[in-house]
Amino acid sequence: MAELTKGYFDQKLKNLVTQTGLETAFDKQAGMIKRGFDETASKIGLKSVESRLTGVEGEMLKVHDRLRTVEDKLDRVLYKEIDRIEVRVKAIEQKLGLKTA
Repeated sequence: MAELTKGYFDQKLKNLVTQTGLETAFDKQAGMIKRGFDETASKIGLKSVESRLTGVEGEMLKVHDRLRTVEDKLDRVLYKEIDRIEVRVKAIEQKLGLKTA
């Protein structure tokens, strides 16, 4: 059996954390946490982004309304054009003596 001397324990336990090593590890951890908080968005920054997004949302609603107006006008134009074409086809069918529905 090995003799339990200071040298024995120093050799076996040399990889354990020392007070200085522990303080260094805590300092490193504190620095990492501080950097994390420094890089986190602030409440003021988030309010600014929220405000800008609200503005973008309003503009998108305006574009949506304008698009709906264009679609409605296009539908009316297409309906009128189809109606005119049907009248012309019926007139052609009558001139050719074809049976129309």
